Amino acid sequence: MRCFISALRRPEDAFTSICGVFARSPRQQPGGAITGHAPSHLHATPTATSRFSRHPSPVTRGAGLRGNTCGSGGGRLTPEPASFTMSGIEQRSSGKQMTSPLQSMSPVVLLNIGGDIYTTTVGTLKKYQGSKLFDMFNGQPKLRTDSEGRYFIDREGTYFRYILEYLRSGQVPTEYIQEVYKEALFYEIEPLVKKLEDTPQLFGEQVGRKQFLARVPNYSENIEVMIRIARAEVVASRYSNVIVCIVRTEEDASKCHDALNTLDMDKESVVKFGPWKATPGISDLLDCIRADIEDKGYKVSYSHHVADKGFRFKSYDFFYKFVFTWW
Repeated sequence: MRCFISALRRPEDAFTSICGVFARSPRQQPGGAITGHAPSHLHATPTATSRFSRHPSPVTRGAGLRGNTCGSGGGRLTPEPASFTMSGIEQRSSGKQMTSPLQSMSPVVLLNIGGDIYTTTVGTLKKYQGSKLFDMFNGQPKLRTDSEGRYFIDREGTYFRYILEYLRSGQVPTEYIQEVYKEALFYEIEPLVKKLEDTPQLFGEQVGRKQFLARVPNYSENIEVMIRIARAEVVASRYSNVIVCIVRTEEDASKCHDALNTLDMDKESVVKFGPWKATPGISDLLDCIRADIEDKGYKVSYSHHVADKGFRFKSYDFFYKFVFTWW
């Protein structure tokens, strides 16, 4: 019993004490005293030379022992390691895990595009490197969130579903081409921009119309001048008129200049277009002017300007009147 108590107090001596009991049978003297002792080699700390250890390292305090039942040299004792280094198991049990900023964010993303709600993934939004959406969600998202925690983009959301559909499946929209084209330009999704420009709806617009208007000097600036004049003329009136002079050749430009000098009206209120070197004619340019003004939200029509006493000679072919209707 004493050896078992000793084993509980000093684990490193447990094996020595226990084996001492079984190694030699005790002799009980009168009065209950027990005589006899274990062999001297059992009292020493087991080392590499001990018959109870087949390993070179000694058993030290604080290290546990493992082995089978002791006997005459048949047991196997190995020291238990006193401590462990941080392992993968301990890292998982401690709850510490290294993650990138993108991994720490859920791959499912809720978007609020101008009030329209969309659900998608980070991978879908980052499909095309170099796009605005890629930059927005590369790393930590660089966007504000609404009251529900959804990422907010202050943009018209009606046509974003066509953008999202293209990112998911590569499907090019077949409706609202102009509107989707504007969104694709905003988000800088170059593959979609190029595919939309190849559609019949935009091919003529990009290749034909825009290249023609690029050859008309100061075309965009003249559109803005026409709108400013029309707004200035709308004092207590339902309509306002803007006179334009359209010349296709340098010769016509000279004639238009001479005609302007004969007008009784303010020459600053006459807007001049041309000349240009391209196939489209004057009627084509007039249609472009009307369409671009209407795209800005104005209601407008045009007709030939009727000559009056202010003209010394007939020059109607150069002058046209655009009528803005306000109400």
